[in-house]
Amino acid sequence: MTYLTDGTITVSLHSTYDTRRNSELIIDRSRNIGGKSFDKLWSVYDQFDLPINYTTNSDACQINQWWENTNELTFFYDSTSYQVYIISEDQPFQQLVEPYHDEWTGIINLGVL
Repeated sequence: MTYLTDGTITVSLHSTYDTRRNSELIIDRSRNIGGKSFDKLWSVYDQFDLPINYTTNSDACQINQWWENTNELTFFYDSTSYQVYIISEDQPFQQLVEPYHDEWTGIINLGVL
């Protein structure tokens, strides 16, 4: 089971089998006047992409609120805990699951600190 918590509220996540863990690089690429390329590695961080289906209204609202407030969260995955932020560009939950009107679907992007 996968959980996301801010220390007081815990949300159980029912992710699909498409959950991915990636490493993201922040690189500055530039060229000098002679045309030689220079790469500066600024940082590397891990990232999780969690497709979520059938989330309740209250859980979807809570996760969207954490995204809006940029809360630091604890993510429990495969019996390991990670300190994370929700780094999705848009709100994680914006679409209802058809034909239901009380369950949401979305993708949560988490950046590991």
